This record gives sequence, structure tokens and C-alpha cells, in this order.
Amino acid sequence: MSETNAGGSMPFSLEYVRHSIAKIASDTTGDDVDALLQTGRLAIGPRDAVEFFVRLEAVFDCTLGRMRYEALSIEIDQLAVEVLAAAGAQSHAARPI
Repeated sequence: MSETNAGGSMPFSLEYVRHSIAKIASDTTGDDVDALLQTGRLAIGPRDAVEFFVRLEAVFDCTLGRMRYEALSIEIDQLAVEVLAAAGAQSHAARPI
């Protein structure tokens, strides 16, 4: 499964998105990337969750609609699928007719 970014130039695989999510979470919270990937789950406090989504949306040039001040608890795979869908929707919307 892969999508392209808004410019249509770089394919995103599910595995790439999973690793990017773990890296962004690690940069935000200080958690270990490998540990996050091993557990397959994110658990991020409210303040860090907002920062995490700002970074995630910027990297994938998409809008996820999750900018709320609340704790985040989600499977990495589930979030990766959401990111791919949102990035794909943005990519299709950005294409000229």
C-alpha cells in the first residue's frame, strides 16, 4: 500500500509512515523509537499530543483533525492508515483538473 504526497513525487509506504510516526513521537516525548515500534502503541500526554500532531501533519502535508488538548492512546498501525488516507486525500485535492 502506498500513496503519494501532495506534490505526487514521493511514495509513502505503510512501513515508512509507521517509522515516521514512531520517530516523531520519540522526538516529542523522548520515548525510544524501537520500543514504540515494538509495542505498536502510542500513549502521549495532552500537551505533547498537540505538538506531535503539528509535527506529523507538517511532515506528511495533511490534516488529521486531531488537534485537541487531550491524551493520545492509539495503535501506530491505525494512525498510519489514517495518515496515508489523509495524505492521499490531500494529494488528490491538490492535483489540477
